[in-house]
Amino acid sequence: MAIKKLPLFFFLFVFLLSTTLCLGYERDPQRELEECRQQCQQQAKSREEQRECDQRCQKRYDEQQKRQEEEKGSRGNPQEDPRVELEKCRRQCQQQAQSREEQRECEQRCQKRYDKQQKRQEEEKGSRGNQQEDQRVELEKCRRQCQQQAQSREEQRECEQRCQKRYEEQQKRQEEEKGSEGDPREDPRVELEKCQRQCQQQAQSREEQKECEQRCQKRYDEQQKGQEEEKGGRGDPQEVPRIELEKCRRQCQQQAQSREEQRECEQRCQQKYEETQEGRGSRQEEERDNPYYFRSQSFQTKQDQEGQVHFLPKFTEKSDLLRHIERYRLEVCEANPHAFVIPHHSDTETIFFVVRGRGTLTEVKQNKRESYNIERGDVMKVDAGTTIYVTNHDNNERLRVVKLAQSQNVPGDSQKYFGAGGENPETFYKAFSDEVLEAAFNTPSDRLQRLFGQQIQGAVVKATAEQVKALTKHAQSSKGGKSKGKGPFNLLQSRPVHSNKFGQFFEVTPNDCKDLQDLDSSVSFAKINQGGMMAPFFNSKSTKIAYVVEGNGRFEIACPHVASQSQGSQTREGVTESTNYKRLSAHLSRGDALVIPAGHPVIFIAGERQNLQLACFGVNAQNNERHFLAGQENVMNQLEKEAKELSFNTRAEEVEEIFKNQKDFFFFGF
Repeated sequence: MAIKKLPLFFFLFVFLLSTTLCLGYERDPQRELEECRQQCQQQAKSREEQRECDQRCQKRYDEQQKRQEEEKGSRGNPQEDPRVELEKCRRQCQQQAQSREEQRECEQRCQKRYDKQQKRQEEEKGSRGNQQEDQRVELEKCRRQCQQQAQSREEQRECEQRCQKRYEEQQKRQEEEKGSEGDPREDPRVELEKCQRQCQQQAQSREEQKECEQRCQKRYDEQQKGQEEEKGGRGDPQEVPRIELEKCRRQCQQQAQSREEQRECEQRCQQKYEETQEGRGSRQEEERDNPYYFRSQSFQTKQDQEGQVHFLPKFTEKSDLLRHIERYRLEVCEANPHAFVIPHHSDTETIFFVVRGRGTLTEVKQNKRESYNIERGDVMKVDAGTTIYVTNHDNNERLRVVKLAQSQNVPGDSQKYFGAGGENPETFYKAFSDEVLEAAFNTPSDRLQRLFGQQIQGAVVKATAEQVKALTKHAQSSKGGKSKGKGPFNLLQSRPVHSNKFGQFFEVTPNDCKDLQDLDSSVSFAKINQGGMMAPFFNSKSTKIAYVVEGNGRFEIACPHVASQSQGSQTREGVTESTNYKRLSAHLSRGDALVIPAGHPVIFIAGERQNLQLACFGVNAQNNERHFLAGQENVMNQLEKEAKELSFNTRAEEVEEIFKNQKDFFFFGF
């Protein structure tokens, strides 16, 4: 009897399975794929056996996907599904691959399946796009010729860059000619994916692939920015967080030093994306109304082959409440291992704070050159007009420097001037007329044009191991602790101002350092351990400009200015008739920035799972005092008994009991 029931049960199972597939529940095959791969990991006895097992899982998954596509036919959005599947497939590759090579093979399989789907869609759309295909064929031919004819690796790279430049010009002309035809939102994304595929297929090394993909991304970002400016407020607001998520993941792939670090980075990206999606409404509105908070996305980025510069727009573009710091700009500079930042000078007095990595900074003046080794925690002032160049001499870690620049010409305008350079970065010598340069250099114009036309790789370029060694061999090491002399000193090697189980605080003031005295500035670093908080406090004179180095948390600040603006309080000669305070708050993540004006009470709280690390620059710092509002040394404890009773309209004993309950100082548990 059981034998007779089995076919009926099997028929029912198959019927239900096929019905589920027809209804479009696409998660089942993916779940099966994940379970299959987990079994491979658990049961395989060797690396080779696991790879073969994974390939069988993938093959079965591909067949299921193919059947689903055939069954659902033209239902849904056929242009959207392949892209969603591609992103899901790539994420699975990143999460499950055991090595870089395995991840690449997995992503190539994802790409191959996506290409087939795209090809079918292209055939359905007709013969549009032939012109683009011809241009791509020409680009590939040009690159092959470069590979065959170039005499050196450097020559091949320059040749390929010329091919790429010609291709991009053709693409740009084509876009201008076709105007508004097609879907303008689709084209840049499709081009980005095709460009990245070409990088994977044609790059001779991992480094070359990374450079190629960065160029693809830069072009895509420019196209996206142009589209956003054209369409204004139109478009899908949900698309913006998704684009940010993709950018965040790409940065993880490019910057992570290990597989584990990349995975943690991508998890933070995903967490940030989910938080954005869940609490976008009220939180984004609150943060948007906060004139003192700058999300990491507020920074503008200039990308080079071996590094990048993130710079915050002028403070006055955010709010008129920041007019008092309009001369200052905040920048974050990053350089890859063995990268070289081309010599340049700026029109700003600048304070450097190294927050990651190691390198060598060289200063050049009229008849003098000095090189300094720099590392995490080093602080250094660079005078306006001083020519500098930087070498990252670490083999693995990126160099990251946070800078506060004080403009000497136009308030808030920070300009770099490249004498060394060519086309990119452009050398300022090219601004002068040929006859003037011939006379100045006593050299024919054609030789000068050749010299000033060679560099096209950007302001941050790759150096060989031999070049790095030569550039760094005469460098002096930074001085531990605070310094009154010239050159860098290490803030994190000095004795902390305060330290307990909830955090550490380091600071150097104008009294500790002659260079900072000249700028009336201070530099500090706070590490608030997870689950901890910094005591509420305010600064008597100094405005602080802070950057989140690592971790996450939040801050709250009490502001009378925003409250008076929102409530329309009457003022007489700049003095409000009544004082009200508005709480301004924001969640903090790595790369965010904030401003703390003098006199404003503020609180910092670290996240539950990560420490919060802040690098902070103080302006107008001479004779500044920090006043705490809670804890052992809070200012309220200094009031006389009668002052407490009159101020709080209650018994002094009750006031004292409350204000003396907190036994810790500076850092508390939250």
